[in-house]
Amino acid sequence: MFGAYRLALALAVSVQHLLVIPVIGDHALHGFFVLSGFLMTRVMNQTYGYSLPGIRAFLANRALRLYPVYWATLAISALIIWQLGESNSREYRHFLYLPNDAGSLLQNLTLIFPSFFPGSVEPRLSPPSWSLTVEIFYYFIISIGVSRTPRHALFWLSSSAIALAFLSYTNDSYRVNYAHLIAQSLPFSLGAVLYHYKTRISEFMKNKIPVLTQPHLLAAATAGNTLAASGLVVLGAPNIENYATYTNLLLQTALIAQLDKKPFKLPTRPIDQFLGDLTYPIFLLHWQIGFMTAMLAIGRPTRGLSVDGVIVYTISIIACFFVAIFLSAAIDRPVQSWRAQLRPRQPEKANVP
Repeated sequence: MFGAYRLALALAVSVQHLLVIPVIGDHALHGFFVLSGFLMTRVMNQTYGYSLPGIRAFLANRALRLYPVYWATLAISALIIWQLGESNSREYRHFLYLPNDAGSLLQNLTLIFPSFFPGSVEPRLSPPSWSLTVEIFYYFIISIGVSRTPRHALFWLSSSAIALAFLSYTNDSYRVNYAHLIAQSLPFSLGAVLYHYKTRISEFMKNKIPVLTQPHLLAAATAGNTLAASGLVVLGAPNIENYATYTNLLLQTALIAQLDKKPFKLPTRPIDQFLGDLTYPIFLLHWQIGFMTAMLAIGRPTRGLSVDGVIVYTISIIACFFVAIFLSAAIDRPVQSWRAQLRPRQPEKANVP
């Protein structure tokens, strides 16, 4: 039951961006990546298989999942910037402005920001969309079999750890763990390993760390690790985020393993699905709606942990929920029927030894 979990991650991202509280959104994004590695490995193994038709159907399904709602948010974002002024949107966030050439327009339309640091590419009409460049890259990697078998997944995880160690050694930025395209191989590969070894991991936790087999306690531990790291960064220790990243990845992986056991009762499943459907639009739009709210309610492009900032954040999130409900009903649900047609009627079995 991942709907509420995904929504919580999206709201954590919005807290960092709109209230300017460090670490919280970074850790949440890694939670998204671990979950994607887990779920995409599962659907490739259990639903699509690794034949060429299966890979094509998987990638087409992912495109239908990502692009229709995303393109709608681009239109909303462009309208907001046009109405409230590029000078104000740039003051709010320097990368939030209208594309000024064919290349930047194409990047925004395709979700392909060509850089090892895709978050450095400007403009981005939906600022968090750089992370979707990362998602698309690893969707493709997973579709061609990097996590096809347990051995494949373990090799991927080992290679990811080595690559991240090299990047951390050769790059001066403490943000490399969060912002570099190749560095995100680690959370995706952790999710893939979790798929293949979920039973063993759950048994290990049950026998060795039973207190962390409860989703609520795991969620509390994950939040506590993040808040502690955030507080230390605020106090002047930015490098602590590097170390907290690894703890967060392990906790997120353990939490996903427990949530996959579907600990909720049947009546809560429609609610969980509804909450999950709101996640993507909220993730894509919170920056732009935050900017619009600041301009309309406060009269200036303000954000941060202040009285005005909290007011803007509260109104923005409420508005995000309403817009997300509309986009889910008007675009995402109709598209889901097309996506269902792409899924094989007879699940293909992967050749797992």
